[in-house]
Amino acid sequence: MDFGTKLQKLRKENNMSQEMLSQRINVSRQAISKWEKNLALPDTDNIVRLSKFFQVPIEYLLTDNYEEKQAANSFESSSDNKPKPADMLNAYKNGIKRNVKNIMLIIAGCFFIITACCLTPVMQYIDMQNNGFCYTYKIEYIKHFPLFFLLIFGIVLIIFGVINIILYYIQRSAN
Repeated sequence: MDFGTKLQKLRKENNMSQEMLSQRINVSRQAISKWEKNLALPDTDNIVRLSKFFQVPIEYLLTDNYEEKQAANSFESSSDNKPKPADMLNAYKNGIKRNVKNIMLIIAGCFFIITACCLTPVMQYIDMQNNGFCYTYKIEYIKHFPLFFLLIFGIVLIIFGVINIILYYIQRSAN
């Protein structure tokens, strides 16, 4: 069996479209199509990704005369650990939800920072009314309690959101 036929068989056994497979191994759908039609072969990195993703030996993918019995044994031994399509879909949905939460943290942080900056004229006005004098530069009021707190809180939210997104993508690429 040639490489393209094996790839198509593996993909269909896992109930995956070419698009889904291409997203999982970070290549274009057209590349998957060319590989399955034997119009092109993947590079070494992509062969390793396919081998790990489908949990089959690299030799199975590359060798036409690889013994089917040996391949079947490999499938049976690793079938318990192979991710099911439903599990993969749930993991994908959870990743989207997690990223949406992190983006909302970043947006909230930006909101607090902008609010702190927009309230500086109000603080200047209150200072002028209460004390009869005020800072010349409105931005000086950022150093005072309520605005400083808003600024720091906004920065912490942004940093927390960005770090979570980076950790998610590091964890995802490790898998």
